[in-house]
Amino acid sequence: MNLQIKRLFLVVFIMFLSLMLACTYIQFLGADSLNADGRNSRAFYRSKYIERGPIMIADTVVASSKPTSDSQGYRQRYQRSYSEQASLYSNLIGYLSPGGNATGIEKLQNSVLMGEASSQALSQVLKYAAGENQKGGGVRLTLNPQIQQAAAATLGNRKGAAVAINYQTGAILAAVTNPRFDPAPLASGSERQSQDNLKKLQAEPTKPMLDRALRGEYPPGSSFKIITAAAALEQGIRSPEGEVDAPVSVKLPGSTARISNIESTSCGNGHPSFSYAFALSCNTPFAKIAQELGYQVLKDKTEAFGFNPKTALTVPLPVQKSYFPSSDPGVASTMMTGIGQFEVRTSPLMMASVAGAVANEGTQVRPYLVSEELGSDGKTTRQYRSGGTLGKPLSKEVAQQLRQMMIQTVREGTGKPGNVSAIEMGAKTGTAQTSGNMTHAWYVGWANTPDYPLAFAVVVEGDSANPSPHGGPVAGPVAKSMIQAAISND
Repeated sequence: MNLQIKRLFLVVFIMFLSLMLACTYIQFLGADSLNADGRNSRAFYRSKYIERGPIMIADTVVASSKPTSDSQGYRQRYQRSYSEQASLYSNLIGYLSPGGNATGIEKLQNSVLMGEASSQALSQVLKYAAGENQKGGGVRLTLNPQIQQAAAATLGNRKGAAVAINYQTGAILAAVTNPRFDPAPLASGSERQSQDNLKKLQAEPTKPMLDRALRGEYPPGSSFKIITAAAALEQGIRSPEGEVDAPVSVKLPGSTARISNIESTSCGNGHPSFSYAFALSCNTPFAKIAQELGYQVLKDKTEAFGFNPKTALTVPLPVQKSYFPSSDPGVASTMMTGIGQFEVRTSPLMMASVAGAVANEGTQVRPYLVSEELGSDGKTTRQYRSGGTLGKPLSKEVAQQLRQMMIQTVREGTGKPGNVSAIEMGAKTGTAQTSGNMTHAWYVGWANTPDYPLAFAVVVEGDSANPSPHGGPVAGPVAKSMIQAAISND
């Protein structure tokens, strides 16, 4: 064989090898992601002719498929149908319109719901061999309906969000957002009617399409003091029993502005213990601690908790990136960041994860929303028991110290309104200033219930009826209802 033939053979061999690898990837390794890709219109067009599988919360089906009214014969067409309970989960399950537009779990788990996931390949081949129509598989979410319903009922008509996770596995047990939308009008009728209904929802000033639990971008206010306290304890500049300087107000360097304790109140005798200042949520000692720590140390500790991530967290729904100033804003602004103000922004899910790291001996778990993939026969084809970890932002020793400080907050401090008797729990409240002279109320913490090691975060937005809500009395009862629901869970 001469040299030219060898070269030609090598080129042809490489071409065939590349083709085989590409086919293998498309048909098997990349099938799930390609089917879920929003640009793949063919996948959603095919869904009209496939009995798409259900989305389930525990044993309750909240999304299913039914034949269209004008459908008949072998090639039946289907449309999505949502239960009355579906609106409680609409920020998570999303919707599938008659024209194939999809959001939420409907979009991101499309390959499973269509029966085209890699975990369902064998069962679909057997169906095809038997001459049966393709039928989609199901998705069961990690949500606990009792906890979800309790949070929604207590939150009521107020804007905000409530999240609860299992702080040892990462399973999302509740993710309530308010206001919400009903997915049913977006799935019925014609595509034009669906789009008209969608435009009306998008034009609502209350933003019912915004998932405040996962995608909300809020200043954390004093709930951020968990991270500031962690940095101070880790650096050894403060101890829980040690004395801190806590005047009524502190002047910001290079500015005429001042940081004051809430409603300009005193903090004990002005020289309380660090634990007392944490439990009573005094602002001035934490502003001074942030100044002492300096920008870089506080930034490093905040990023250890998942702020400023290189890639956005997905559960598989995308989670709003939490933000801490990426460059030194100066001493005055660094002091503001120490109490969760200035440009610090985060989501309720992230703050639940932060609290969970304290309870979990310093290990921060990765939240996840899908517990099981089901075949077309309803049997489990893939199960998820843990989301893995995001990191270990705290040492076990510092986590234990913070844990006790959060317990004190519930027993003696601003966290009392969320207290559930006979349950070990810890919390941190927050009142975050926003534009327009309003505040948002936070209640962040953890509770060891019999069935779940629970971490939670609640945010209630200030409005015209209550422009300056406080974390304890306003957000605390929402957290309390979730803990009680977890206790009474069957």
